[in-house]
Amino acid sequence: MRRLFYSYIVRLGKNGFFKLAVLLSAGLGIFCTTLCAKLDYYLTGLTNGLIGGYVQDVPIIDHYIFKWILFLAAYFAFFISYFEGTEYADGTIRNKILAGYSRKQIYLAGMLADMLVGWIMFSVYWIAGLFAGFTALGIFREMSIREFVFYVLCLYAIMVALAALFRMISMIVPNRTASMIICIGLILALLLIPFYQTGNLQWHEYFTLEFDNGDIVYHVGDKCPFYIGGIRRKISEFMLDFLPGGPLIQFMCFPWLDKIDLIYLKIPVIFLGAAVFTLFSTIAGLRVFWTEELK
Repeated sequence: MRRLFYSYIVRLGKNGFFKLAVLLSAGLGIFCTTLCAKLDYYLTGLTNGLIGGYVQDVPIIDHYIFKWILFLAAYFAFFISYFEGTEYADGTIRNKILAGYSRKQIYLAGMLADMLVGWIMFSVYWIAGLFAGFTALGIFREMSIREFVFYVLCLYAIMVALAALFRMISMIVPNRTASMIICIGLILALLLIPFYQTGNLQWHEYFTLEFDNGDIVYHVGDKCPFYIGGIRRKISEFMLDFLPGGPLIQFMCFPWLDKIDLIYLKIPVIFLGAAVFTLFSTIAGLRVFWTEELK
């Protein structure tokens, strides 16, 4: 399997699309900690807080270093489905089987290579973002170095889970176009579900500000009818960190969610979710790929 993994690395090194992915990752990191932060700041002033109003008076790197990580995840889905689909289209997988490699070796070697791609893209993203952000916005003000390291490790774990998911789809769907559509659709679903959950969880048990919903005016201290409590809230909070898209949404909306005390990011739950998704995707992908007829 080591030779298979090495062959994947060689292919990646010669792949122009991979080099473009790395450059785009770096550009995304630089953009989110420089132009994006400045744009939010100016929009807050120009629109009297209607746009970008959740941003502090002075933008800080803490709120922007991971802000666009979900776009990186979407591009990662596109790249993996394209890269693996090319193997099917070129007959590379069939040739590896004819050369004596087992389907298990082919699957796992490719999955390890996909994980490495995710780590490289994310590493380039946050390193470039930090370098540009420290120059434009200064050092961390609210986030400690320990918290930053834990967040980075969590996102590495999420990239592993996403690599396993995209690998499963790419290996059981031979058609490259169909695989790309399914992978992009999957990442959107993983983002929309937790986004819906944050909308439900944003309400506190009692109103802290006066709220007018058009029919009824609620005053400070009134019980909120939209509040979700009990076991339903605990499950929603757990799933917000367990699903791979949950932490991505929280990082994207970090300033706004922090303002309404809705930042969870429970490290053990994130690692548990990533491990479960990785294990499930790997087992399911192997079972299907083992019996799949290769054309």
